[in-house]
Amino acid sequence: MGKLVRISPDLPSDDKLQDIDNFHRANETSFGQIRSLIKILHKTMRDNEGNSSLIERFDELTKIIYCKAYDERDHKSNFIFDKSKSKQDYDRINEIRQYFKELVNRRTELFPIKFREINISDETVLQLMDILAGYRISETSEDLKGVLFEELIKNTFDKGDNQQFFTPRPIVEFMVHMIQLIGDNLQGIICDPACGTGGFLLYVDKYIKEKGIGSQVQLLGFEIDERLAWVAGINLDMHNAVNYKVKCLNGGGSLGKEMRNNVNSIDVIITNPPFGSDFTDQESLSYFELGRNRLSRRRGILFIERCLELLKPGGLLAIIIDDGVLNGPSNIDVRRLICQKSIPFAIISLPATAFMPYASVKASILFLEKYNEHNFFGLKEGTFFASAETVGKKPSGDPLFKYNKSSKRLELDSDLPQILTTWKNIMEDTFFSEEKYGSIGFISKITNIKDKLFTKDGYRLDLAYHHPARHEAMRALKKSPYPINKLNEICDVSNELVIPSRDFAEEDITYLGLANIDSYMGTCNPLIINGSSLKSAVRRFKGGDILFARMRPELRKVCLVPENIEEGFASSECIVLTPRKSLAGEWLVLPKLLSILLRSDVAYGQLVHMVTGIGRPRINRQVILNIKIPVPPINEQNNLLELYEESEKISNSLISKSERALEKSREVIGGAHKLLVNKVLFGHFHYGIKD
Repeated sequence: MGKLVRISPDLPSDDKLQDIDNFHRANETSFGQIRSLIKILHKTMRDNEGNSSLIERFDELTKIIYCKAYDERDHKSNFIFDKSKSKQDYDRINEIRQYFKELVNRRTELFPIKFREINISDETVLQLMDILAGYRISETSEDLKGVLFEELIKNTFDKGDNQQFFTPRPIVEFMVHMIQLIGDNLQGIICDPACGTGGFLLYVDKYIKEKGIGSQVQLLGFEIDERLAWVAGINLDMHNAVNYKVKCLNGGGSLGKEMRNNVNSIDVIITNPPFGSDFTDQESLSYFELGRNRLSRRRGILFIERCLELLKPGGLLAIIIDDGVLNGPSNIDVRRLICQKSIPFAIISLPATAFMPYASVKASILFLEKYNEHNFFGLKEGTFFASAETVGKKPSGDPLFKYNKSSKRLELDSDLPQILTTWKNIMEDTFFSEEKYGSIGFISKITNIKDKLFTKDGYRLDLAYHHPARHEAMRALKKSPYPINKLNEICDVSNELVIPSRDFAEEDITYLGLANIDSYMGTCNPLIINGSSLKSAVRRFKGGDILFARMRPELRKVCLVPENIEEGFASSECIVLTPRKSLAGEWLVLPKLLSILLRSDVAYGQLVHMVTGIGRPRINRQVILNIKIPVPPINEQNNLLELYEESEKISNSLISKSERALEKSREVIGGAHKLLVNKVLFGHFHYGIKD
């Protein structure tokens, strides 16, 4: 995998990493209380302000919550929001309206004219005050105050014209920590050029306060939407952020010409830009290498180029991008630009559910260092790749919890803390060890941009292309002493499709679905079903054929059909392979040996970078047929298979013993249960119910 050189002399110490393993932990009750509070506030607004729009209700709730935060800060006791026998309702209402005007006058730059008054009825104001009186925002952790704000937003906004949606807090925190681990690099000007509600800037502010380095940082946010720019500003203000500025950029936002005034001026950019919509402003497009001479280009693509322009040489970028940027054939120019102008030092794959319910998109976090003559960090020996299967949230957007047996508490179910720990360990080690880090991440050297194969493959930067299994398979095939054949040279393929409900409606048939093929093991469990129950097309097979499942190839669902099955039918997601014989009547490759090889890392490594699809990932038929297989002489094949079958017998014996032991354990606990119940019913151990 290559040596990982640590160029920065100042490695992060353990005290800076004390919260890595638990920064996602959360209290389920607190999250539940916040969600319940927001639902109550929304319901109150909806019931009382029935003629208002969602956006109008959002604006007014934002103002009231802002007042609540400052009420606790300003008054310490005798809060305006608290119910008091000495105050009439109209006095409280007038007081809160006047108080909001006072807050606006304190920071007029935060409040565009249209957001400077509370525009709901007195009755609604009073009810909202009464609801919020029971909560102390200042007594909640900084993180949960942010959750309250973003839960409010989540339930109000969907994606807008500029494709805004909101980054889950565990991902925000992860990106900030990843940057911080690189030589204390949360310093200087830290910017989010598509800041939305200010989530990234808010967490950076929280972190620098904890570390006592606030004076060394200036927070800078840009937003194309005036309402979101307003929310970001008051969100930061509500959380006592210091040294920050949020600016609304009309027209093209951060992609417009006004932003070019900030070129080469920013130290760190952390952002989740709107990558789902097209940017069509011709004048602005002409300034982009990736937009020149085009009628349109995806905003997310242009944001990569703009961010690299904004950074100082040696500056760092953490950006969430659509996976199509990393591997899509239409984005070769984007990847070439990335490799020309920066060093990708980490690429983290996110699950397809990461941004639900706003969007269903497969995305990754790309960490780049802009080229500099003397790169202070520069992982020139390789790029860290990792994949997060969970990020602490359900597709609904609600938190996803798991129970930690060691700490005996609930915590968010997320792979991100473990990825952070792995990244920290890699940085502190001079040499990369696959045994140590292979379960959660790996280092892969991104070939020089002038390399012919890398160029031919379109400068792919996705995790699958650089997966260790792929490189290991390529190396293993080169070292094999035996002839190499493609699968389509040693097998025939059956393409016969039938519809059992039409062709075998009155017959019982043998059927093998994907669920009936065991992962990794090569065993299958055929079903006998009536043909009328299968409405979709299936593939015909016979005993001795090999079934190769196209869907989720990482499960290695490849099986040899038992010889005693005369005929059967398999899911259309399977390819039916019939091993060939030579003219002399000998197998080119023994069928059982071939099925084992097709489940091996050598075969999977040739497929891993060719899997397509998100919800139901599968492999193309032609890719499977191009799998390369080493073919030993037939006598060596027989010897190899004989050795394998000896181990197989031992394995089957152990499985049988474990099954018998499991059945015995059930009998023991069942008997104990029966004895206990009889003792409770009859006062003594009694078998049966007769006297």
